[in-house]
Amino acid sequence: MYAEDEREATWRESVSHENGCANKFPLRYGAALLGAPHSEVPEVAAKRLRRGVVYEVTTTTGATGYGFVRFLIHANGTIENLPRSSASQDIDNER
Repeated sequence: MYAEDEREATWRESVSHENGCANKFPLRYGAALLGAPHSEVPEVAAKRLRRGVVYEVTTTTGATGYGFVRFLIHANGTIENLPRSSASQDIDNER
């Protein structure tokens, strides 16, 4: 998960594909994933989410499953889903 204004991970965790579908959606932000961690993927402990910041979340499962969401937490605490932007594609290219 990335904050667009920082371009660094606010939470990252990865587990082995051999653990099948141990993790079911919805995943709670910051919750430990079930399964053996990938040693080559550095984990980032969950940071506090901030209001007024656009966040991007990407997921992959196995070779073919994936997902993406981009959202904004408004000052009043409501969450708005946003379309994919050219900035998010730039971030994908940097990873």
